[in-house]
Amino acid sequence: LISTTDLAFIATIYLLIFNYKTPFQ
Repeated sequence: LISTTDLAFIATIYLLIFNYKTPFQ
């Protein structure tokens, strides 16, 4: 099972990568 902390960490990394590939204007 994935704990909430791990899920939040993965979500944060995902958002960082997503924002890096397509930076908001």
